[in-house]
Amino acid sequence: MAPSPNSAPIVARAECPDRMSRAPQPLFAATGGALVGEPRGLAIAAYLAVVPMWLAYTLFGAGLARVPASAATTLSLFEPVVAAVLGVTVVGEHLGAAAWAGMGLIVLGLLALTSPENR
Repeated sequence: MAPSPNSAPIVARAECPDRMSRAPQPLFAATGGALVGEPRGLAIAAYLAVVPMWLAYTLFGAGLARVPASAATTLSLFEPVVAAVLGVTVVGEHLGAAAWAGMGLIVLGLLALTSPENR
């Protein structure tokens, strides 16, 4: 049976995100009980769900929607470098030589991409 012209593709249907959100539930049930078993853990889980995930990506997406595609691509490619540097400076993570070299390659690539000669 052919889809009707008014039917949305499967990726746009509401049940897809719902199914995807349930995918990690068995793993969480096995390992996350201690996290939400106490009020403090529940508050931490709620904070992690709202601030770094929902709010950050909502603002990031809103910002990308307001810039040209070339700038959005550049910003999207630079995001993992910013995240790694924040992890080192704010959280105190330690990165190996390969991670630093990878970040250097990303920065060099972005510099080459945004150089005046390529515009």
